[in-house]
Amino acid sequence: GSEVVRGELDALVAAHKELVRLGERYGRMDRAGRQAYIDQLEQVEDRWGTFLARFELMGDLNPDFVRETDEYLRRMDIAGADEFRALLRSCRDTMRADADRL
Repeated sequence: GSEVVRGELDALVAAHKELVRLGERYGRMDRAGRQAYIDQLEQVEDRWGTFLARFELMGDLNPDFVRETDEYLRRMDIAGADEFRALLRSCRDTMRADADRL
């Protein structure tokens, strides 16, 4: 139960933090390194999506979390989670295109 979920969350947070740390060197990466980084970025985003979707399907998302997230997205002029995911996809596509030009 919750120990498994806690372990999964801890692993996901650690992977996310490592990716942020690695991203500090993005400008010095070659084309292959940038493509690999973008692949890892997409994988972590997918893992977050899956992790949160399970809670949503079970009705276990904290209402305060949902409200705060929705408010944050609205302040950023983003109309919900689908638009946010589309924005992330667009950013990755732009990053891939830029990396291909190296």
